[in-house]
Amino acid sequence: MLPSPCVAPVSSRNRTKHCESNAAACETALAIKSLVKQTGNQGLVGVQVVVHGQQIILSGRVSSFYLKQVAQEAVRPMSDGLQIDNRLEVAN
Repeated sequence: MLPSPCVAPVSSRNRTKHCESNAAACETALAIKSLVKQTGNQGLVGVQVVVHGQQIILSGRVSSFYLKQVAQEAVRPMSDGLQIDNRLEVAN
C-alpha cells in the first residue's frame, strides 16, 4: 500500500493539515513547492504539487505551454528517483 499523498499548493497557507499523514512526502512536496515559487513567475501561483509514491504530480492551470514547461523544469532538481507527472492544464 502506498503512503497517502501530500498536497502542497504553491500558495498554501494550511500546509499542516496535508502533512500529518506522511511527513517525508510532505517535506519533499513543500521543498518542491518552494522551487516553483522561486521562479518568481506569478503565472505559477495556482500550481499544486503532490508527492505520491514515486511520483511528483503537478496540477492546476497555467496560461501557456511555456509556463507548463517552466513549472516542470523548476521541480526537476528535486526529482532524483521520482517521476514527474505534469498534469498542468493550459488555459485558452
